[in-house]
Amino acid sequence: MKQLAFILSILCIAGSCYGAADIDEITPLVSGVSIDDTYLASGAAVYTDGIIVEKNVGYASVSLDLTTSSDLDLSFEVSNDGITYYSPKDTSNTDLGAISTAITDDRWIVFTPRMAKFMRFKLDPDADTQLNEMRLTFLKDNT
Repeated sequence: MKQLAFILSILCIAGSCYGAADIDEITPLVSGVSIDDTYLASGAAVYTDGIIVEKNVGYASVSLDLTTSSDLDLSFEVSNDGITYYSPKDTSNTDLGAISTAITDDRWIVFTPRMAKFMRFKLDPDADTQLNEMRLTFLKDNT
């Protein structure tokens, strides 16, 4: 998270800082419970609960703390109502929801979220994986 704060500080110094903005850090939930310390069984995708991101101004990162011998694919889906989620696609029907594949160790990933009111993560392990900690950080407009 310190890396994102540093990057955002540099952007502010360069004159690209948004007026009333804060850095928001979220621990994703699964069925209302923190995803931290979750065992992910190979081949069984896990979806986080919806996260309200409508005030995100375009900067986001996700950090993962995994045990060794993990193999995890991470993507996201978007929703306008918080009920029906879909993977974002461009006009050529190319899937834009993939964040990273074959994650085998701790990772800090900067990505560009597609604008919608809600998003959720899809964690799809290709090997049994212990997720120790997951954080979503983004710059949030407070106006």
